[in-house]
Amino acid sequence: MQEESTNREQMAIARRVLRDVIATELTPRQRQAILLYYYDGLGKSEIARQMGVNPSTVTRTLSRGEETIRRFLRFFFEKRREFSSEE
Repeated sequence: MQEESTNREQMAIARRVLRDVIATELTPRQRQAILLYYYDGLGKSEIARQMGVNPSTVTRTLSRGEETIRRFLRFFFEKRREFSSEE
């Protein structure tokens, strides 16, 4: 039961970090592409049409935004692990 509670807490923290990274660390174009793709479920061609760019630009923009998100999440969880191992 304790492990399940800890997992839920970690997921809630991860969601908050993800939301903050999307809001503060992505460029406006990356943010728009990420939200349209992952939250609205649009395909890359539809996103390209809405954004007025080529589908290859959407692919590149998503890739760069995803890398930024991965980098921040990795950093956050590594620091969190270091902190918890010091206790």
